[in-house]
Amino acid sequence: MLFPSTIEDTIAAVDAEGDIYQDNVRINSISFPNSTLPQLKAIACLFNSTLFSALARLKAGLSDSGWRQFNRQYAELVPFPASIFKEDATVKKLSGLADKISALQDNARPGSSEGAQTGLRASLESLWQKLDEAVEETYGLTREQRRVLSRYPRRVNRFELLFRQSSFLDEEE
Repeated sequence: MLFPSTIEDTIAAVDAEGDIYQDNVRINSISFPNSTLPQLKAIACLFNSTLFSALARLKAGLSDSGWRQFNRQYAELVPFPASIFKEDATVKKLSGLADKISALQDNARPGSSEGAQTGLRASLESLWQKLDEAVEETYGLTREQRRVLSRYPRRVNRFELLFRQSSFLDEEE
């Protein structure tokens, strides 16, 4: 699993084939030996959740302009539900959400029509909400804890993040 070490919010991806060359020191990788692909996707869901991002921002080192240094040593400080490796239903639910989100994100194109973007955004935001709720359930949060968490939203909209790179490239041209 790969995740950047400089964050506004946590993000992670699974390199299922192991063919991504990590030539950037700002990318971390964590291996989970003997893990199945669905388990790795479930772990990536945890990293991509609002809850994990809020916890990570509390543990990560401060950097410039609101960014945080989230190296492996900081990632190890974030509470992690070990049940993710034991509960098949949780793994199935989270990895299924990861597959649906990934499939929709693959359809996201910067040049698509506004109507298509609006529909895609609504679908993705609904899936991201389900992912957040599933992770909160995995962590066993109470209603009060969820209320506290709502005070620490993500800093970056996950849909807009899809287009951040392409808009940056457009500005350079």
